Amino acid sequence: MKLTNLFYGLVLSVLFAVTFTSCEDDITLPDNNPPKVTLVNSGTDVISSDATVDADVNVSVDVKATVGTGDLKLLTILENGEKLDLERITGGLNSNPAFFTAGSDDAKGFQKKISFRTQSEGISDYMFLVEDVNGLKDSVVITLTAVQKTELNFFVDSIVVYNFSGPYKGSIDLQTGTAVSSSNADGDVQDVGITGNGDWIKQIKPKNGAEMVVPASDFDFDAVSDLEGLVAAYGAGSVATEADVAVGSSFLFKTSSATSGQFDYFVLKTLDLHETTGDNKDYYVFTLKGYKY
Repeated sequence: MKLTNLFYGLVLSVLFAVTFTSCEDDITLPDNNPPKVTLVNSGTDVISSDATVDADVNVSVDVKATVGTGDLKLLTILENGEKLDLERITGGLNSNPAFFTAGSDDAKGFQKKISFRTQSEGISDYMFLVEDVNGLKDSVVITLTAVQKTELNFFVDSIVVYNFSGPYKGSIDLQTGTAVSSSNADGDVQDVGITGNGDWIKQIKPKNGAEMVVPASDFDFDAVSDLEGLVAAYGAGSVATEADVAVGSSFLFKTSSATSGQFDYFVLKTLDLHETTGDNKDYYVFTLKGYKY
């Protein structure tokens, strides 16, 4: 009976010792707080969340990292789990991973605007991973979907269009990029003609189902190179039934496609404007580009 009591006493002593040791370990664990990394929404020129982007273009992120227990040691950018090629990083970092010297400003925390070229197609995950001198890590991931642009496929230069009230062709067939007579059913754009006093009005208007838009004030004819940009510019403009024409002015058009149920989009730019007196032989010179299905 005494041996049994002694045995139970030993068991209780061992359990007490284990419990006390475990509690003591918990109490003495070092304070290991990991670093923290986020993407900051600091302006319209940066991406801070999942997005659809153009293929093969530069995009920017604003990466902010704060320290935990230890100084920061490195920042790595991963694309689909692999280190993003340094050739694709176009600003903000000179290496990948980027190492931070002990005691440097970056080691104490940083906010960096980093630019890189998007993938050529498809969906990719981009991870921004920070690690401190203790090996503790944090990361943030965004998913970018790359969309290929649809290049414009129709270009015509130096289209001469005359005063509607004169003897020459006063309309444009946008589908062919040629001047046609004002009575031609293929005409999409027409000069308005003259006033009651015989003065040339210097205006154009859509016809035969075409729709015309005067672009926003910041529209750049030369910068438009794809269908997506042309459609976006059309949507940002102001619908017009008539519009004044001056050298350098541009006009956007939407017409039913001749080959499909889609809409074709065009943009005219005025290269020259020649005014005559007494014969209604006034004319414009336009350049045209667009996308036809």
